[in-house]
Amino acid sequence: MILLQNHQVLAECFDVIRDEADFDYDGHIELLRSLIDFGRGPITIAFQSFKKNFGLFREEDFNNAIQEMVDVLSDLHDLGKLHNLEGDIPFEVSKQDNGDWRISLNAEIPRVELPEVMPSSLPADEVLPLYSGCLTVQESDINIVRELPYDTAEVTLGNEQQKYFFKHVNRKPKGPTLKEVSALASLSHPHIVPLHALALDGAGDIVGLLFPFAARGSLKESVNILAPNAQKLRWVHDVVIALQYMVACGWTYTDIKAANIVVFDDGLARLTDFDGGRTPGHFEWVLDCFGLGVLLEDLKCEGEGLDELVRLAKTTKMQLDDFERMLSAVIGKII
Repeated sequence: MILLQNHQVLAECFDVIRDEADFDYDGHIELLRSLIDFGRGPITIAFQSFKKNFGLFREEDFNNAIQEMVDVLSDLHDLGKLHNLEGDIPFEVSKQDNGDWRISLNAEIPRVELPEVMPSSLPADEVLPLYSGCLTVQESDINIVRELPYDTAEVTLGNEQQKYFFKHVNRKPKGPTLKEVSALASLSHPHIVPLHALALDGAGDIVGLLFPFAARGSLKESVNILAPNAQKLRWVHDVVIALQYMVACGWTYTDIKAANIVVFDDGLARLTDFDGGRTPGHFEWVLDCFGLGVLLEDLKCEGEGLDELVRLAKTTKMQLDDFERMLSAVIGKII
């Protein structure tokens, strides 16, 4: 959801929307909406979803669809049509059977609320009690080595050479940050990235979270996708073990995807990003193994029995323990 002000070029806006989405739902985006303000009042635009099996579409299909809609809506005629609209009017952008795109009134589209304001900092008395004893550092001691997407950065502290991953609290509303701190305060596992410290500004408020830096990046990186097959299977197994531990601790993790799994110099994979994001699975239940099946596909893993494991993970209500057992069997045959 993006609020666009004062006649910004629509084609540029779609680039922003695509970047913001970042396939956060791993190709399961049912509907992408934007709130567009051309000075005549908010207009809700809903984009028709492109579905494949189980309501999914491939990432390249989504990219092509977005680009095609950019081309259509950038047309002066359609842009003018949007510009002249008045009031809070819901419109749908849809592709017809003949291949043409149409902008039409659709009263069934729900009103899109303005996004919650992202905080620039959080009161310390709301955060520190969630993780008593957590290390704190001053924002002034943080040295940015490299800016990363989504208000994150690779940083060092003071004169140290050790690198850390910095996540600013303004990435999301207050609730997800508080949830992440609370979760990490109670979780300690070899395959879960721990919270290293909370960053305080001059007023003593929380401006960000510091984590150990994963030099090898996430499993989304091509260098990890091209890793030996046995190694990739072990990484997935690392994640499964972490998920089993979380369940035993009374926590659930609903954002399983390659981008949320990072690899450190010790070669171990660790789960990160505990702010409550959600990658919908096929059955939408707390122990849905759908994301694990997608992960095996994304990493291009191979092995006897793996196709059946992926099929069961993506098409049945497979239990996490059953997934671990079958994956261990696949790894055992390779090693």
